[in-house]
Amino acid sequence: HKLWGMFPIRIFRYKVSFRTIRTHVLTDEELPRDNYKKALNMLFTAIRDAKCYVSHRYLGDANDFRITALNSNGDASMGESLKYKEQTKLYVQNPVSAESRLIYNGKQIGLSEGKNLEFNISEPGIYRIETYKDKKAWIFSNHIRIVA
Repeated sequence: HKLWGMFPIRIFRYKVSFRTIRTHVLTDEELPRDNYKKALNMLFTAIRDAKCYVSHRYLGDANDFRITALNSNGDASMGESLKYKEQTKLYVQNPVSAESRLIYNGKQIGLSEGKNLEFNISEPGIYRIETYKDKKAWIFSNHIRIVA
């Protein structure tokens, strides 16, 4: 690319992004090492059901990241639904202390910093988390649906 047609610059290298962007797929059980077809089926099912999140590996290991919605009706993780009830909470477990933004129906409605965070959910909708480390995008969760 050229900046104003004069200066050659390299905006983003695909080689770098393929080495640093990770998709974390959450399965209910460990993938079998001796059954390739079952392992693939488990992976495809988890991805289809939105039980995954992405992270920028260069900013740190995100393997321990989790979000869970909880109320007296039960709990839900990424890709799942939970019936709304007053006092519904969304819990975030960051691998290390970081800034997490609560996104509701595509708009940021909350912000908190720490390793273990809690957000109050006041109405049904689609909720997800964006986590930033050193003001840089680090982890983007998939959604949890809070239904009426």
